[in-house]
Formats: sequence, structure tokens, C-alpha cells
Amino acid sequence: MTLISFSSFSQWQGYQIRQYLYSFSIFPFLFTQQPQNQDVIQKSSVSGDSSSQMSQIKQLFNFSNFIKMQKQRLKQLQLDQPGPKKQSSAYRKFYDEQLVLLQQQYPKRTTEELIKLINLKWKVKEKMNKQKYFQKNGYVNINDTERVPVPQPPPPVMIIFQKHMRKQLEMTHPEYNGTQIDRTIKFEWGSNSALKEQAAEEYKKLRQEFENQKKDFIIKYGFWPQHKKHQNESGNQIQHPSQQANPLACLLNKKVKYE
Repeated sequence: MTLISFSSFSQWQGYQIRQYLYSFSIFPFLFTQQPQNQDVIQKSSVSGDSSSQMSQIKQLFNFSNFIKMQKQRLKQLQLDQPGPKKQSSAYRKFYDEQLVLLQQQYPKRTTEELIKLINLKWKVKEKMNKQKYFQKNGYVNINDTERVPVPQPPPPVMIIFQKHMRKQLEMTHPEYNGTQIDRTIKFEWGSNSALKEQAAEEYKKLRQEFENQKKDFIIKYGFWPQHKKHQNESGNQIQHPSQQANPLACLLNKKVKYE
């Protein structure tokens, strides 16, 4: 009597599990052999082999977990697939505006030709937008047609010192050649603390002016353009033109050869 009750419970449990598994919408072909499984369970119940019944239930539970994993994997694959491309509101607005303008400009062209031209213009616009936040040679592209200058930071203190010292030497010692001027500047850089202080004060003043100009630029245009890094650049600062023209940094790092 106990065996019959356990068999009936096992059949009911198996039926509930099969109904639960069949509720999944994927892989329905896996359930085509359910009658076979049912016959196996019925035979095992008649034979009274309880261990076989338990193994059947365990297999069904394992199969349930397998189905859950497959369903999750299928969902993930569907999410990974690229969906249909939707037109952005920005593109739609650009398309409507350009279509009206191009129809007036090229009345004999077909709609397909105009659409190709619009798409070409849109690609150019997107490329310009990517370059919008980077400055080149001290200028940045605000839109398709407008470029504005970008405020630049002041040169280092030693460049300001060199500029003033060179100007002073050209006035007091016009007979000095380039090597003599460079040698004198190097010597004065290590000994003339008064002129160095003057250069430092000028740097602070120029730096404050730059920060104010930078704030005004951000308020006006809503962003601050960065510098593009090149492969041989370690930082994001571009060398100042005065450094490139007359680099005191190189002069101070190497010995000056006497004539």
C-alpha cells in the first residue's frame, strides 16, 4: 500500500514537472518523447523499484535546469544581435531641412539622388562633430563653417625669462652672436634672481588671464577643446610656439660649446 501511494505521488510529481517544462516556449521538440518517459515511470511503479523512480525525478529536475539555462542563453544571444537601425531625431531634423533646401537647389534630381546627397552631408557633419572637442593649431571647429581661436596657456617661466634677457642683451651687447647670447642667458638663469622673480610674476599674471579666458570660452560654447595625443607625445599639452622657435629647455639641459 505504501509502494502504491509512493508511485502515485511520483506520477503526479512527474506530471507537474512535465507541465512546468512544457510551459517554456523553446525547444518543444524535446518533449515529443514524453509518453516514453511516462511508460518508463509507470513500469517502474509496477515493478516497485523506488530507486528508479527517484532517478527519473532527478533526471527531470536536471532537464528543467538545462532548459532554464538554454532559455537564458537564447535571450542573451537575442540581446547581442544588432537590432534594426532607428533614425535619430537629430538626423530626422537634418534630413527634413536638407530635403527642402536641396529640392529647391536641384529641382530636376530624383528623391533617391537627394537622399544620397543628404546622407553624404550627414557623414561629413558627424565627422566634424567628432573633431569638435579637439583643437588644432590653436583653433577649434564650432560648426561646419565656423572656426574660433582657443585661449592658450602662457609659456613657462624660463621662456619668459629668456625672452626678457635676450631683448636686454641685444640692446646692451649688440656685438654678441647667438652662442654668446645663449651662454649668457644660461649663466644669468642661475644667478639673476631678480629677473627670474620678475618672470615668475609675469607668468602668474598671464596664467590668471588664461584661466579667465578659459572660463569665458566654456560659458560661451559649453565645452573646452582638448589636444589630440600623438604617438610620440607623453602628455596632452602642446608645446608653445615660443618653445619651438627658441627652446631654452634644451639649452639648459646641455652644455654650450664655446667658440
